[in-house]
Amino acid sequence: MIYYSNSPLETPHMTFIGRWSPFHNGHKAIITKKITENPLLPVLILVRHTLTDQYTASARAMYIKQWMTDQHIKGTIMIIPNVEGVYWGRGVGYKTEPVSVDEAITSISGTDIRRRMQDKKSSWHNLVAVPESAYLLTPAVSSIVEQGLVVWLTGCPSSGKTTIARAFIHHVAATYPHLKTQLLDGDDMRATPVAAGVGFSKKDRADHILRMAYIAKMFADHGILVVCAFVSPDRRIRMKAKKIIGKNRYIEVYVRASKSTRMKRDTKGMYKQAAKGALQNFTGYNAFYEAPKKPDVLCDTDTQDVSSCVTAVSSRVFSRSTSHTSDSAGRNK
Repeated sequence: MIYYSNSPLETPHMTFIGRWSPFHNGHKAIITKKITENPLLPVLILVRHTLTDQYTASARAMYIKQWMTDQHIKGTIMIIPNVEGVYWGRGVGYKTEPVSVDEAITSISGTDIRRRMQDKKSSWHNLVAVPESAYLLTPAVSSIVEQGLVVWLTGCPSSGKTTIARAFIHHVAATYPHLKTQLLDGDDMRATPVAAGVGFSKKDRADHILRMAYIAKMFADHGILVVCAFVSPDRRIRMKAKKIIGKNRYIEVYVRASKSTRMKRDTKGMYKQAAKGALQNFTGYNAFYEAPKKPDVLCDTDTQDVSSCVTAVSSRVFSRSTSHTSDSAGRNK
């Protein structure tokens, strides 16, 4: 599978094959040396699809792409099946030869780097090819790149969902700049054709949330971190949304605030309208809301500021244990 290419495929390439787990300074030196010797030839980097590495083949390919882009290197990256060996007959038409480099380069060990990473030693960052993009090699980010993730914020109106969601996306953009994100916000989505004719009855709310879950799933299927901010008052419907998205890539964040706090924040005056009887079926006042029993993250905005809420969500998203195998709702099934 071609992951990335910026050169004509019919042009002869210098080929390098490996796990690149991780792509480190030794790998970089070998490829750079051949580019120096043959500056007109693009490179072909074959990434073996292994399931035993800490991070996925897609994350490894993305990391190498970042290096190629930064260094303006011409070539192609392909993700290939894991290989047992490389065989050829006579007259294959291309060379197979080792690249001779200094002993200091050959001594760099991917196994040693992976051990340092598992031990959470900071010294490993300087051994990989692009230290500033080393976050791509962490298990949590690698998993998002491979199968996506949905962070679902639920809570009563004016509890702080949209504010936290936007602040979290801003944090991700600043900390993990190559990780793609998408915000699905309740008010914004209600104003789109996707929600045309959808009211606020219990059935309409349920149908709307399930539509949003399908949209979130489609984004996640493309390796995107999706942040959803919906009141989504019905616990049973949230569980259906989780099933649609896939339980292994769904994180539920309960944004909680007291009624008095929500009324103080209500810039639209909806609580005042509900109090006067002018607004019916308003969640948090005259319509039900079922709080999560065991949310993955609880943000109590009566006592926590936006920054601490973002830290709590980020910690859950980027410190979680992950698996490279997509669940039943994932794109690989």
